[in-house]
Order: sequence, then structure tokens, then C-alpha cells
Amino acid sequence: MDNNKNTNEKNTNKDVISNLPDHILHEFLVRMPLRNAVRTSVLSREWRDKWKYIQELVLNKDSGFFYRYHDHQFRIYQLLFNHRAQIRKFSLAVPPFMRLSTIDLLILCLSRNHLVCDFTLAPYVMDNYIMPSHFYAFRKLAVVRLSRCTLISPPQFQGFSTLVKIEFQEVQFLPGAFERFISRCPCLESLYLSSKTINMDSLEVAGPSLRIFACHGFVKTIHFKSCPVLAQLWQKGWDANVLEMIQEQETPNPYLNQLKKIELHCYSGTFHQTALLKYLLTSATGLEYMVIVPASNYKPSVDLRVQTMEYPWASPAARLI
Repeated sequence: MDNNKNTNEKNTNKDVISNLPDHILHEFLVRMPLRNAVRTSVLSREWRDKWKYIQELVLNKDSGFFYRYHDHQFRIYQLLFNHRAQIRKFSLAVPPFMRLSTIDLLILCLSRNHLVCDFTLAPYVMDNYIMPSHFYAFRKLAVVRLSRCTLISPPQFQGFSTLVKIEFQEVQFLPGAFERFISRCPCLESLYLSSKTINMDSLEVAGPSLRIFACHGFVKTIHFKSCPVLAQLWQKGWDANVLEMIQEQETPNPYLNQLKKIELHCYSGTFHQTALLKYLLTSATGLEYMVIVPASNYKPSVDLRVQTMEYPWASPAARLI
């Protein structure tokens, strides 16, 4: 019995977590707030450097990395200096009082020393932060999320050949620059645009690989061009006076044939909204699902579902959800 007791005590005292495979320990560390992951370095000699090989760095208010009124630049330099692995995913929610030069140098360091595939930058209530030219040097970028900044691509910019997903919130471009930027991302599959304050007169969406397009904001005209595999369209936010999402020709758009799902939010039955709805229904021959979310103050005289079903549908298999 004493031998069993001793065996049980040994099993209880055994450090099971430290003996797990490195890829499992990596998953533990990635799911921790960064500050806690760094603190594991004091557990033992074996844990001292494990956090330095995390390939995903998320710096936000939940990470515990930034102290109030602390020298953010010093902390970021300290982090990157001690880090040893290639950073594949980087996310920064810029804290208050961080200098713009710190963000610039951070992007420079990432573009030169790391193969970032997933990049997120959300400046803290800053207006018109101009992304530095180093941003366009990310060679393996696959996912990019940007908020409240301005993109001015340099003349030598050849595009992001591996980019598959874009999420832009309050991102500004010079006239015509958005179309040039998108045209240089041949593998782009998902495009999400959100802008409550920036009004765009015209937006041309083109992409041979584009499957999902979502727009939340006020755009007067959206032209779909060369989108042969477009499968999902999501629209929220309307300009009741001038919104038109219809190309100049009256015939159905051939690039909408592959649409499988359409979502229209904040629908209030205005002339332009109804015209858009009819246009999409007659263009999407492969449509499977149509979702219409009415505006909170919209009270139609005729049931919206009944009214929509009376319109001509190009797809006999489509369902209204």
C-alpha cells in the first residue's frame, strides 16, 4: 500500500503540461493574453523562452501588454527584440497616446524581418493615419484588416499576389486608387467595406477570384466588373436619395449569375432600393437564398415577403428567408 501511495504522489507532482508536445504548448500560449504568455517565462528554465516562439502576436486592450501612459515604443521594441520566431499573424489596436512614428517603425520591422500573413491595424480614434510605404512590402500577406487610415500605394507597388481577404473600415483612398489596389490582388476572395462617414460616388468592384462582397455604408453606384465567381452579396446602409447599385445597361449583369446568397439590410422600400432588389433578382440566375432585413422604422402597406415574391425571379430554386 505504501508503494502505491508513493507512486500516486509521484504522478501527482509530475509536470504534465511541460511534457506536452511543443505544438500543443504553442496553442496554449497563443490563446492567452500576451502579457500572461510572457509571464510563463518565470515558471521554469524550460518555459523561459517558449513565448518567444509564438507566431501570433495580438496587442489589444485584452492582451495586458500596454500600461496606461507607458512608453509604448519601448515596450514594442523590447517585444520584437526578444522575439525569435517568424511572426505570421500580427494585430495591433493602437492605444491612446501612441506616437505615429512608433507604428511606422513597427510596420517597417515586420515587413523586413517577418513573413506576416495576417495583419490587423486599428488606430485609436485617429484620423487619416497614412499607411507607410513599408506596408506594401509584405510579400506573403493573405488577410488584412485596416481601420481609420489612408492608403496611398507607391508607384512601384505591384500588388499582393497572395491576398485573399480584405476588411476595410473607414479606409480612405485617392480617386481611382481603390480600383487599382483591388486589381492588383488577383487571388482576392472576400472583400468587406464599411464606412459610415466616407461617401463614395462610384465604386468599381472587379476580381477574377472574388466570391464574397459586403458593403456597409453609403455608396452611390457600385459597378461589378469581371467577377465571374461572385457567390455572396451583402449590403447594409443606404442613401435613400441617390443609392443605385445598378449598372448603366438595362440588361441583367452576367457577373451576378453565380450569386448564391444575397443579404440586404436596413431595407425601407425606397424607389432605388426596390430597383436594386428587382435588378438582383433578375440577374442572379443561380441564387439560392435571399435575405431581406427591413429597417426598424419601415412599415410597408403590403407584407414584404408577399411583395418580394411577386417580383420576377431568374432563379426558380431561390428561397426568401
